[in-house]
Amino acid sequence: MDEWWTYGIADLVLFTPETYFRLFELHHRDWWPMQLASLVMVVVILLCLWRKPARGGRVIAILLAASWAWVGWAFLHLHFAPIHWVANGYAVAFLLQALLLFGFGVSRNGVEFEAGNTLRAGVGVFILLGALLAAPPGAALIEMLRGISPEPADGGDAMTAAWYALRAAAEQAEPERLEDEYFSLFIGLGRGEVVPYASFYIHGFLMEKVLASLRGELAGLGIERRNNVAEPEDHVAALCEVMGMIIAGHGLHLNQLAFFEDYVGSWAGRFFEDLARAGTANFYRAVAQLGQEFLAVERQYFSLPK
Repeated sequence: MDEWWTYGIADLVLFTPETYFRLFELHHRDWWPMQLASLVMVVVILLCLWRKPARGGRVIAILLAASWAWVGWAFLHLHFAPIHWVANGYAVAFLLQALLLFGFGVSRNGVEFEAGNTLRAGVGVFILLGALLAAPPGAALIEMLRGISPEPADGGDAMTAAWYALRAAAEQAEPERLEDEYFSLFIGLGRGEVVPYASFYIHGFLMEKVLASLRGELAGLGIERRNNVAEPEDHVAALCEVMGMIIAGHGLHLNQLAFFEDYVGSWAGRFFEDLARAGTANFYRAVAQLGQEFLAVERQYFSLPK
């Protein structure tokens, strides 16, 4: 017998790869034509992801739970266990996962599934709007905007046109003029041409109760205003940044729709309309166009059945 250190991983495997391939072959032969049912399940799941019916998440959760249970019983228990002593343990694990998936999906009225990247494009747009509205864009940001290559967007031609308009505005932008434009629009001598605060648009005055409510929400999330920031938390730039953080996750467990309706959707549309009409707006007229079209896309997204 060879010394133990001469053995490799392949020497410890109970069967050759051909044996396992033969096992899969026998399994599929014994259960034909159940494979057709599996294909039907795949089609149903894809349709639920595409059409997003009201109970689509629940349907997907149940179908996935059934698939997990089927693999655990039909393959691991019936076919694999007779030749491998740990297969029944695998089968039990699969069945427990199936029960958890079924229970979680049904109890929560289904599981939210997103086709493709689950991180919505809205994250980037909110963060971009927040950066553009917090301060005059620097050279690096302007250069990035000049390199935009818009593709057909979720908002259709209107959203694509807004991206083209922003790129064109960036190509004509000059740093000094951007600083003057930002000052005139949002700061001014006493007050800028446009007031970028939720309190003003919702209540008609600054520092009103919507700000107190917002501070309570942010405190619950562990978000505090930085010491070097003088602007109140209901500034449009801050709200765009927080909205992007909520969508992205970042450990912020808050209802996206509720926050959007209470602190963004209820007034930001009117703000962008005023910004687009402002006499001193040049570059920021394109920012307003992007903001208006993006809010329309977000409202459409939130209106979809979940």
